[in-house]
Amino acid sequence: MKQNRLLTVAIPTYNRRKQIQQQVRAILPQLTDEVELMIIDNHSPYDIKALFSLEELSKMKIVVNAVNIGMSANYARCLEYPDTQWVWTLSDDDMVVPNAVNTVLNAVKEYPNAISICLNSLSDFETNKYTDFLAKMHSHVNYSMHFWMSVCVYNLSYLRSYLYCGFNELTTMIAPFITVLKYLEIKGEGQCLMLCRQIIKDTEKNTSWEKTDFLIRVSFVYDIFRNDRKKMLRTLFYGCTELNLCLLYEGLKQVHISPKNALYILRLIMFKYGIVNVIRFFPSLYFRILISLIFPKISRYVKLLTRK
Repeated sequence: MKQNRLLTVAIPTYNRRKQIQQQVRAILPQLTDEVELMIIDNHSPYDIKALFSLEELSKMKIVVNAVNIGMSANYARCLEYPDTQWVWTLSDDDMVVPNAVNTVLNAVKEYPNAISICLNSLSDFETNKYTDFLAKMHSHVNYSMHFWMSVCVYNLSYLRSYLYCGFNELTTMIAPFITVLKYLEIKGEGQCLMLCRQIIKDTEKNTSWEKTDFLIRVSFVYDIFRNDRKKMLRTLFYGCTELNLCLLYEGLKQVHISPKNALYILRLIMFKYGIVNVIRFFPSLYFRILISLIFPKISRYVKLLTRK
């Protein structure tokens, strides 16, 4: 039966009993003979197998790391371990809709030659060339969707030989996205899709997560593709910069990033993308961030004004 499996649902987890139990029990009833469920536990301080019944354990594969290898490396193993053609990387806390597995399965069957498919998108689009894909990354929404773990499905029959490209850049925290980009850069073409098909439940937007480390790490994208800077300036780097500035501003408003860290991140973004480019393309965001840094007590009034 295993020979017929087309898709692996790979869930990395660490020390989140409730979340992994809920996610697994949401996925198990949706499995078919074509789908395998794999849990990759990053050495949690308990026996993860004890969280499930024998019947549940018989329907999935659990891999436990001998030591904690870090979040990014554990995520990378979701691409390394599956032996199916396709892998869907799924967070343990992004709860799936009832027909999620079937939706993903239908998508990979409909587009068997795609190298990556992003679902839960606001709109549908397809690109087949590296330059076209980069052009779509001008939108920070499209850019961010490509490294939201739980909506991405990857074709390992194309990408397996290029996984090292992402593994070399684990510090970015977006290794799978780097893998797709490097494949497209080397090959020049490859089908990538974004589909408006829901697989993750709509939940209240979480703005409380720690953004400092992410913003520092993801800035390495500018360095990885610095040789194509002119090509990236209005495409990938534009979307990356817009998202980073939005997250920085959000972090300041919510007091989740300290002024000291925010100033460091702002200087980093401006150094990587260019001072003139930041002010030229994102003047509103730039000055809102400056006001939040210089006059933190009145930043809330700026927030009210910008809503009007």
